[in-house]
Amino acid sequence: MVDWQRTPGAGLIRMGDVCKGGAGAVRVWNDGGVNYAFPQVFVRVCVLHSESRAHDVYESQSLADLDAGNSPNFVYGTYAERVPSDVASLESLAAQEQEIACGIGAANHGCGVWSFQARSGPVVWFVGFETSPGAISFEQMRTLIRSVDRVIAANARA
Repeated sequence: MVDWQRTPGAGLIRMGDVCKGGAGAVRVWNDGGVNYAFPQVFVRVCVLHSESRAHDVYESQSLADLDAGNSPNFVYGTYAERVPSDVASLESLAAQEQEIACGIGAANHGCGVWSFQARSGPVVWFVGFETSPGAISFEQMRTLIRSVDRVIAANARA
């Protein structure tokens, strides 16, 4: 059983390059709250000044770029290996745009590195999951994504 605890050091920050001029926050949880322990969940939220700017930031951080060899956490396979066959089940999210990719493993059989990004109005957010060794299913990652989506949507209405 994982002892999920927040990792110290992540918090509210001005994330220059990552948020492209917007304000942001990062939270990391892992087994025992120890830096670099696995498994690990990473959530990043960037708030931009407009939906148009958020769309531009979302596009500039596309997970498709990971295919170009820009990430050490991705093994470059086929689209079917990276994107789960049930990806359409994410269409029920409050987010207007979203994409998901499996970095290490097979999206339909278990993945050791999941990356998900979305745009909700002027907010761009990212959820990452990493473990070594091991993997989680798309269903487990989808549960995590939906919980973050509910929080983002509730805060947007507040």
